[in-house]
Amino acid sequence: MNELQWAEAWEHAETAVQADNQLRVWWFNQSDLQTGLLYECETGEVKLKHPVGLIQMADTPHVMPCKDLPQEQQDCINGLHTSATENYNKPGHPGWEVYPFDSVEFKTVCSRAGVTMSPIS
Repeated sequence: MNELQWAEAWEHAETAVQADNQLRVWWFNQSDLQTGLLYECETGEVKLKHPVGLIQMADTPHVMPCKDLPQEQQDCINGLHTSATENYNKPGHPGWEVYPFDSVEFKTVCSRAGVTMSPIS
């Protein structure tokens, strides 16, 4: 391919592939899906270093940024994070799913503690 053909192919690829920046959630208890850890995702890569939020489902989902949790809850989250990472590395990623909310927008919305965060449709 010549340079012009590569440029055209690149331009097409940029429009054909959607960026995947949606959050990922790992549910503590896969039978009820009520409480989970949220992780950022950038271009399809889940950021497993640490969770960014604790989500509790109700009529409206409630999210608490992990950085705003009391120390004793953060210690508990660390143990759950270990389980989340182990499950992510298993075939089928048990307990994991896409949470339909943008990772970049999450940083803005969660700049204050304890926010209501509904999925995007």
